[in-house]
Amino acid sequence: MVVLGSAANDGGSRFSWIEYQALMLCLAGVIFTALSLVEVALNRFQVLPLLFPGMFTVRERRFFFFNFDISDGVIGKRVRAESKMVVRITICLVLSYLWQHCVLETTQQVGNEFPRKACEQGADCFASTLDFATLYSREYESLDCQNVQDFKERMVVSCIRFVPPTATTYLMHLAISHSITQLNFKAFELLVWICGNSKWSRRIVGSLIFLSLASFVILFFGGLMSEFVSSWLSFVMSLSIPLFLYSVFKASQRLEHLWKQQAIKVQLQIETHLSGAFADIETAVNLDASHPAAQTATERPSARSKESSGRVMSTLNRFWSSFPLKRVSKDAKKKASENSPEQKDLIVTESSQNDGASDPKAGDKNSD
Repeated sequence: MVVLGSAANDGGSRFSWIEYQALMLCLAGVIFTALSLVEVALNRFQVLPLLFPGMFTVRERRFFFFNFDISDGVIGKRVRAESKMVVRITICLVLSYLWQHCVLETTQQVGNEFPRKACEQGADCFASTLDFATLYSREYESLDCQNVQDFKERMVVSCIRFVPPTATTYLMHLAISHSITQLNFKAFELLVWICGNSKWSRRIVGSLIFLSLASFVILFFGGLMSEFVSSWLSFVMSLSIPLFLYSVFKASQRLEHLWKQQAIKVQLQIETHLSGAFADIETAVNLDASHPAAQTATERPSARSKESSGRVMSTLNRFWSSFPLKRVSKDAKKKASENSPEQKDLIVTESSQNDGASDPKAGDKNSD
């Protein structure tokens, strides 16, 4: 039976390996409790507009995502789910950071060197052989920091120590954790907006997801993970990066879909307005054709809009009716310059008659 705080183990450490693992289990309980409280707050209250003010807004009891109404529908649920996932990732990261620097500091190294620096800081160190069987056999030996000597073979050394409680240290790390939280939230808003408006940016984020996850797997199976992930905080950060980028990628896809829906909606509105305008023009043409100019004022339509449309169409008709006559008169004058003097007089006379027919005022002057 292991007694908490006993110093009866071989290396003279204050706590055994199992006791330290029980303390790490307390960290898991703290994270689980915090996530439960956050889930309750996210489901019962409108917390997302407070956490992501540049992305979500609430106006007139409607929920907006970059000025797109997502109060109802599948897209709104998926966008909110990705945002909640970012909140969960940030909570796990921040709590792990506070645990690492304010409660229990853990470091790990792989090699033949003795952990001199950790022993100088007053940490309890445990060593085990570098073998896969160590994961389930739990064969860790306590190291005596008084007897400093390097190992004959490669060993996995885990050092654990309690952080001395000081107010300045707590305040500093609380400020850093708050900055990390704001950094994650603002980065999520900015990346979602950029990737939602740029296809190439979204592809870059997708490639970063693959590269970060592939590098983590390669380092793990290549035996180099301990050189990059030397603590629980480093492990959480390594896993949070691909999860964060994946949430950005999915939310930006929803934003792009909303942009396409808005473009289709605007196009349909333009087509509807154009169809209505062409229908009005057709109605005006039909009204002008059914009411000739010879009708008296009492027989004309009483609607002011119909009269104006009729006058416009009659003006267009006069314009198009006069256009070919003017063109014929110009052609006739051109031919008259190329023919004999007698033919010139005849063509010019015909063209002047046509001009007089097209211009009634000119005809009245000639008759006078």
